Amino acid sequence: MTLLPKLTIAVILLGLLSACASKVSYDYDTEYDFSQLQTFTVDAAKSDDDLMDRRIKAFITDNLTAKSFSLNEQTADFRVIHALSDGLRQAKEKPSVSVGAAGGSSGSGMGVGISLPMGGNKITYSLQISITDSSNRLVWQGQDSFKLSDGSGPDEKSAALSSTTSKILAQFPPR
Repeated sequence: MTLLPKLTIAVILLGLLSACASKVSYDYDTEYDFSQLQTFTVDAAKSDDDLMDRRIKAFITDNLTAKSFSLNEQTADFRVIHALSDGLRQAKEKPSVSVGAAGGSSGSGMGVGISLPMGGNKITYSLQISITDSSNRLVWQGQDSFKLSDGSGPDEKSAALSSTTSKILAQFPPR
């Protein structure tokens, strides 16, 4: 295989991988002094899924304590509020068959293509993490999304939440 086909394949694979990756969006108060923050508490916005909320709280706590912040439920410098929403449900595609024909000066041809979907329905979740100071003023906010298959178990949910929480909090505190 020559260099050009290898390079073409590499570019295509890189494009496919980057299309699958989500990008964290975040915003913050550029005038706020984040260096004064040392202790935090974690709360969930209104939610119907206590298990997911507990996982998110644990991952937020792990991420922030790894950055030398301390959990303090009574007198925290900042409050972390998380909200998880499930929105877009992507239905599994149905199998399809296509037929094509072509002709030209060197002859004609015909082809048949069959599409068989793999996997089940997907649910897109959005995780938003907001940080308020002790006066309840919003100072930082980050958001990202991830997909899970319908019927995902606790291990898949934990892995997706851990990864997403880490990606969001990698942007906090702002540098």
